[in-house]
Amino acid sequence: MVCSTETNLAICRRDAVQEFRNFIFESWGWRCAYCDRPIHDHPTLDHVVPRFLGGSDRQSNLIPACESCNHSKGSKNLYEWFPGRSHFSEERLQKIRDWIE
Repeated sequence: MVCSTETNLAICRRDAVQEFRNFIFESWGWRCAYCDRPIHDHPTLDHVVPRFLGGSDRQSNLIPACESCNHSKGSKNLYEWFPGRSHFSEERLQKIRDWIE
């Protein structure tokens, strides 16, 4: 699509944002990065480093999270919050580390 008018720019931006989000979800198999549950119904993206702590909206700082994990983590630090969760695994933590680096 050519983005030459204001209307087209809005459509292009919306489509680009959706493609950006879908790429992240697809990269994780539409599963929560924390608990590994499927997230097809209500997918959310979590900021690994919360925005208020200087985290960005870059792909490397966004991971898919189910609503429960995203709400539970909130603005907490990944390394303080995740190890205390019942679904914690070193394998998932390493996958998150690989994604953000």
